[in-house]
This record gives sequence, C-alpha cells and structure tokens, in this order.
Amino acid sequence: MNSNTKLQAITEQTLIVGIDVAKNAHVARVIDNRGVELCGGLCFENTREGFCAFTKEIDKLKILYSKRSVIIGLEPTGVYGNALIAFLKSGGYNAVYVLGMQVKRAKEIEDNSPSKNDFKDAKVIATLVKDGYYRKIRDFSDNIAELKEETRHLYQNTKKLTRVKCQIDNFITQFFPEFSIAFKDKEKKAAMATLHLFPLPSQICTLSAAQITQAWRCYGVIKGIGEKKAIQLKRLAAQTIGLKASEATFAMFGAIIAEYDMLTAEEDGTLGRIRALLEANADYHAIMQIPNMTTRLAAYLLAEVGDFRDFSHPQQLVRLAGLNLKESSSGKNRGTSEISKRGRPILRRTLYFIILEQLKHAAPGWHQLHNYYTTRKDNPLKKMQSVIVLCCKFLRVVWGMLNNGTPYDPAMLIRKVGHTNAA
Repeated sequence: MNSNTKLQAITEQTLIVGIDVAKNAHVARVIDNRGVELCGGLCFENTREGFCAFTKEIDKLKILYSKRSVIIGLEPTGVYGNALIAFLKSGGYNAVYVLGMQVKRAKEIEDNSPSKNDFKDAKVIATLVKDGYYRKIRDFSDNIAELKEETRHLYQNTKKLTRVKCQIDNFITQFFPEFSIAFKDKEKKAAMATLHLFPLPSQICTLSAAQITQAWRCYGVIKGIGEKKAIQLKRLAAQTIGLKASEATFAMFGAIIAEYDMLTAEEDGTLGRIRALLEANADYHAIMQIPNMTTRLAAYLLAEVGDFRDFSHPQQLVRLAGLNLKESSSGKNRGTSEISKRGRPILRRTLYFIILEQLKHAAPGWHQLHNYYTTRKDNPLKKMQSVIVLCCKFLRVVWGMLNNGTPYDPAMLIRKVGHTNAA
C-alpha cells in the first residue's frame, strides 16, 4: 500500500484513533481527518472489560460525529498490544500500526517540546495515521504464525546455547588448556563424554587408560576413539599448566554441562517441530531448490517474511530487511551511502548467512555476480558491499519464483549483467 492509497483511505467520514500501548493500561485519543480532537483522552485497562468499554466509546463517537469508518493506530510496544490487536480485528475494526521511530521523531511537532508521556504519544500516533504514515497489520496463516513462534524460540535458545558454549570454553582454557590438543572439536561425542565424566586433569590422572576407554564405551562412544586416545589424554592431564579447580568450580561446571544438555535437547525438539511445519509449506519446497539452502535458514526466511505474495514489489522486501540505502547530502556535499538497518535484524542476518553459503560453495550465478561486482571497472564494490547487493538480489529472486511460479534458474542471475566477468 503506497502513500496515496493510505491518504485516500482517510476521508471526512473517518474517525481516527491513536493508542499508546502499555502493559497494564492503554491511552487513546480521537481526532478527525483535519486533526481536530473530538474528545478527551480515553484510558482503558488491558482486560476484556477495558477493551469492550473502549470500543463502546468509539462506537458512540462514531454515531455522534456521523462517521462511517474508524481507523485505529497503535505503536507496537513489544507484545503488550497483541491481545488488543486481536480483539479489535475480531470485532471488525481497522487496526494499523505506526513505527516507534516515527513517533519518536514526530513528538516535538505537537508542542515543540522533547517531553514524552502516554497522553501526548497517543495524539502523535493519531496524527501520523491522519497523514498516512501507518502500516497495515498483516494476517498470517496458522502455519506461518506457528513457524514464527518456533523460530523465535529457536533463536533465543541458540543465543543461550552460545553463551553456555563460551562458558565451557572458558572452563577448559583455565583448568585444562591441553584439552583442545586431544579433541579438536569440543562438541563431538567423545569430547562431550570426557567433559561429562571427567573434565578435570586430576580426575583423569586417577584413572587408567582402560578405565577411560570403558567409560567412553558406556557413554555411547563406540567408534573412532580408544585406548590410544586415552593414553594421550592421560599424558596431557599429567603435564597440564591449568589451574587447580576447587569443589565449587567443579560443581558450577556440572551445572553448566547440565544446562548445555537441556538446551541441546530443546533445540533438537524445536528443529523437529519446525521441519514438520515446513513440510506442509509449499513455499519451503520451492526455496529449497536453491543450492546450499538449509532447513534452519529457510525457516528463518519464511518466518520473518511470511507470504512473499503479500508484497507487490521486491523493493518492499528490501525495506523490510533494512537493506535499503540511506544517504546524507546537502548542496555540493555528497555523503556516503549505507544501509538503513530500519528493518528486521534477524532477516538481515539470515540473508547474510544465505549469501555466505552461496559464495563459500561457489554456487553458479552467485559466485559470478560477486566477482563481477568486486572487479568491474566502473564503481567496483568492496566485498561486504557486494554481499549486501547479493542479499537484495536473493530477495528479488525468491519473490519472482514464488509470485510467478517459476523454478530456480541460476542463469537468470547473470543474464542482465552484460559483462564478460559474469559469464
């Protein structure tokens, strides 16, 4: 929906409501299409009774001022407004949202003051809606809505797991730095078995090589490791330069390992549910035609974007990701161009890793485009600039595939470049 369409939706017969969303109580103000306030501020609680009282008051104002339609604008404040939005949409009210950054920038227009309060913000939100600075609240299918929840859970779980892995690495560095000589990858089964059973050098030294090997077998490590590795581990433990761990440190590490096990199991369960949701999603199977795509990346992409068909132009996807360019220029002074980052950070992160996978495996089309952008004679790009351009290109490719129903074709990527380096 472009600006003209939004403005045309606001007529003399439109009642405009701005709501400043909070955790316990919301504040609303009502204006007409000229910005004239029609009543004092409305304050209502974040309960069903409060919602019903609010809509009843809005219906009274609609009749009183002979308005035919109502548009209600909200500033998305975390999850506090989700219940209100669902209630309004179920009642047939036209609910839209205004970006928080726009409210912050426009608050001084009201009274030429940087002061901020709920009552003032509600009026600013209503004014922004009147001027067409609002966005439609998208409806997601049950599959996408559930996928969004699962990927949000996966993202938070991954952050926690990364923190725990760093704590494990810190423990090893302090108390058994030679551990990385015996085990190159700390997340392999044999390394994790050692950390679970006898993480300290003093514990290893009290065991024979046969006892260590038997402990590994009981843990489930059957292949790829044996008595030879146990002998090496004992030698490294005897020569360690690590600090001597106290009982409290050992107990703390046990808690860290337990948290690692819990988070790993939780991640596996979340990924299993995500795979089941994706199998029922036709867009997922189309996206997986692209080489080097993983289930995790495809899940984040679909969860962040939703249905690609909701967007009339791929540039809208670029803005959604915050990859559109910004520039500060004045007169003869021309500033540098940078991405705005006014969008979804998880989507930008997902696109970045998708393109890195394409370049890492020298995927046809993507690899040639990257070489072209970084080596062309006119305005060659830096490597990171090229990656950003390819992220935008990827969004356009997927949008075209899903909107036109065409299969993935790497030749389409370089067809319009017209450069020998891209051939």
